[in-house]
Amino acid sequence: MKRTIDPPALTIRQPAIVVDRNAALAVLRVSPVNLDLKTDQDQEALHQVYQTVLDTISYPIYIYSRQSPADLDDYVERVASKPSHSRLRDEYTEYCQRVAADGFVRTDHFVIIRVVAGTHESTGKELHRRVQEVRSALSGGAFAVSQLKGEALAQFGRQVGNPVPKPSEQYCATATDGFDEYRRLVTVDEYPSEIEFGWPRFLLRVDGLVDVLQVFRPMDIGAAVRKLRRHSEMMDAEIAAFLSQGHKGINKLERSLDDTEWFLDMLARHDCTPLNYGVYVTAHGSTPETADATFDRVTTQLGALQLSFQEPGLRNDYAYYTDSPLYGDPLDETLLMPSLSAAMGLPFGNQPVGETTGVLYGVDAVDGTPILVDRFGWDSHSMAVMGTLGSGKSYSAHLECLRSVLVYPNLLLIVVDPKQEYRQTIEALGGEHRSVVHGKEYEFDSQVLGFEVEERGEFENVAALVDLVRQIYAATSKNQMRTIVVIDEARLLLKDDAGRHVLNQFVLEARDINVAVHLVTQSWSHFADSSKGRDILDHVPGKLFFGHEEPPDSPILSRQEELDIQGLKSGAEASHSEAYLHVSNVVHTKLKIGSTALEHRIFDGEPNQPESVAVGE
Repeated sequence: MKRTIDPPALTIRQPAIVVDRNAALAVLRVSPVNLDLKTDQDQEALHQVYQTVLDTISYPIYIYSRQSPADLDDYVERVASKPSHSRLRDEYTEYCQRVAADGFVRTDHFVIIRVVAGTHESTGKELHRRVQEVRSALSGGAFAVSQLKGEALAQFGRQVGNPVPKPSEQYCATATDGFDEYRRLVTVDEYPSEIEFGWPRFLLRVDGLVDVLQVFRPMDIGAAVRKLRRHSEMMDAEIAAFLSQGHKGINKLERSLDDTEWFLDMLARHDCTPLNYGVYVTAHGSTPETADATFDRVTTQLGALQLSFQEPGLRNDYAYYTDSPLYGDPLDETLLMPSLSAAMGLPFGNQPVGETTGVLYGVDAVDGTPILVDRFGWDSHSMAVMGTLGSGKSYSAHLECLRSVLVYPNLLLIVVDPKQEYRQTIEALGGEHRSVVHGKEYEFDSQVLGFEVEERGEFENVAALVDLVRQIYAATSKNQMRTIVVIDEARLLLKDDAGRHVLNQFVLEARDINVAVHLVTQSWSHFADSSKGRDILDHVPGKLFFGHEEPPDSPILSRQEELDIQGLKSGAEASHSEAYLHVSNVVHTKLKIGSTALEHRIFDGEPNQPESVAVGE
């Protein structure tokens, strides 16, 4: 195939990428939200925010969703380097490797803003203005937006700055001349009258590596109206001609005419702006067979979404550069579309991979992505865990203890244990037990401490537990050690005036003293039934919902999630337990939670048994 485009030259001039000395580009990274777990009302709000972005711009922008292979190798290496608890550590790191054995995909989303040199008095100032405008517009949707600078920008340029292409009629890139993968690209050339909001996420979920580039070029309203009117007149004439010849199969023409008239009405009411909108989907693979298999899955999904598409064929040399967001849109396969409709293609709707440090909480129930949670990376570190008896909430608290000691160096772990269930976990970690006695002054002289009531269920334990938590708060406030305080049966304190007061105070101040309070109770209502309980929830960024007998009336869950919670699996029913994890501005996902064989034996009180079935294996 004859190549028609010379490779552009890229230069990094912070904070921009310069292409052929002709255009300066800024790159914004946008963190995704899990769109599947948003309510209909939340999705409508996000659609409005995204349309506002598209209505705001008067210049082209490119939104690029890029996938790359991911693994837990660096995480496993960091944990494996810790010197203590070798048996527990070895099984945990092996478990992490098994979880990631099949590989998983990381999806990053970028907004590329471009200024052509010589079109403004100062290219740099205009680029900065556009960056601030787009960031401001996106911020209304709870998206975390950051501009790539320094090495991150240089790395992005290296990753997407395509070398000299070797396209063919089937592939827009082949693994030759130092290029290490095959690529097949399709363009979307027709949309159904109705499509699900955030539909690109379904393409990004297919097995294999897939990139999606969306191009938005604002069009002058007057020019758009003239083009639409010409199209309307052509449709009228074509329909009349078909009818005069006795043809009846004109439904598609009539739908096209209706869409055109609707678009004109929208523009007349100023309900949208006109855009030239293009969507390019690329399947990647290290071999032709891998690329073809991913491509087949992509086209099957496009068909399921009722999206019409085409391959570039002899124009694959143009497609090669269209695949990258740095070079504009050489293929130029765009359609005139209202911003209202283009905004249905919100790309930032997949489950984020999340942190690469912290504790493995489980895997995403939809795509198997490992979910690592680094609670000490949050603004506030505390979490509320809720679920009915036997749902798995206490089991997860045991895992929190066992894994946190492996992950966080020099961690202070304190467990308040009204149910007398954590003794084996404390012993496995080499910790000490203390009895809860009302009026006693406690010593906090061990890095792992468990406080047990002498007899569970005694009403007078509440006063003693309140006093214990008050002393834990006083002791931990005097140092800056990373500390996790697990309080099981938190309902005992939440139902007591003094208990609610001390918990509220502790959670509110915990962020300033490097303490993560881990509250475990049976129901959301134990917090929601009092003003101080609701205050606690307001200051706890992490919520972990296990099965409930009644749907929890929680504003952070969709109606579907509230109903689904009644049917979440427990470890007694399956090889894993299930829960909904919500961490403000970090992650919102349905989890499958499993354990290692040793972790399971410790929970069962038999840590020295040679074999046992591992939950989740």
